[in-house]
Amino acid sequence: MLGRLLRLTLLLHDFGKPAARTTDETGRDHFKKHAVYSEEIASDILHRLKYDNDTINKVKRLVKYHDHRKKLTEPGVRRTIVLISRELMPLWFIVRRCDICAQSMMDREDKLKDIDDFETMFQRIIKRGDCLSIKELALTGKDLMDMGI
Repeated sequence: MLGRLLRLTLLLHDFGKPAARTTDETGRDHFKKHAVYSEEIASDILHRLKYDNDTINKVKRLVKYHDHRKKLTEPGVRRTIVLISRELMPLWFIVRRCDICAQSMMDREDKLKDIDDFETMFQRIIKRGDCLSIKELALTGKDLMDMGI
């Protein structure tokens, strides 16, 4: 299952680049927000190929956030975990690394180190058991009502 998600994501993650392409006054092409277009195209393709909804939703999420970057801070990493999902984070790291390795050599080592540092912080947050959703709170709404709040 994970291999299939990874293969589909890596195949489809840049399909939106032609639709997002703009050229600046110096003649340089830019592909801002190509991930949004790629997500739409991936959804359409996967639906036509009759993939199950779980696969479609996971691939769409990985495609949409394949270029997502946050500062290397614990709050930034926690926000990314919530955005992408704890389950998909290991695949997201692979997608990010593959995407960087398919680009030019410029700053490649620095980019890969940033991902390694991000993953290290992710592992620390997971190991520590940080609360990442309302479901994970130690206190429930029933507990508050029982206290009279």
